[in-house]
Amino acid sequence: MRRTSSVFNYLTYAVFIAWLALDMWVKSWVEAHLNAPGGPHYELPNSIPFLVPGYFALTHVDNNGGAWSVLAGHVPILAVVAGVVAIVILVYERNLKEPTWWQSIGLGLLLAGTLGNFIDRVRFGMVTDMFDLEWHGRNIFPVFNIADMGIDIGIGLLLVFSALASKNEAR
Repeated sequence: MRRTSSVFNYLTYAVFIAWLALDMWVKSWVEAHLNAPGGPHYELPNSIPFLVPGYFALTHVDNNGGAWSVLAGHVPILAVVAGVVAIVILVYERNLKEPTWWQSIGLGLLLAGTLGNFIDRVRFGMVTDMFDLEWHGRNIFPVFNIADMGIDIGIGLLLVFSALASKNEAR
């Protein structure tokens, strides 16, 4: 039996909409103001210091793979996987009997991240990445985006709070 809608359903979808909108806006800004390596807009910079110069930059990178460029060039496979994951998230969310706030936020972030990168892959055949962690101006980590952060934070919330809930139930 399907549960009735609750404030937690609305929280999931509010987080989803807000995070997806932020992801799309930041990607659009980066595409308009920074040139991707080898891109057509030579007058635009590829990277600009951000927040802490030498340690963090906005760098426009077009990625046709997954995280760390896994499956680079296999955009249809990545798009199908993202579509399936999004469906699984929605089915899981709808079947939660008594969701908690952390499950709602985690699932909203995970769904937004999954669909944010899915939309890019379907529209452009690649994902726009921009956050560049540096050490004295040298890249030290794969460049990532808001959608990736949503996926990571969402999974982290779900794992941490699931572990805490399991620990409390064991008492």
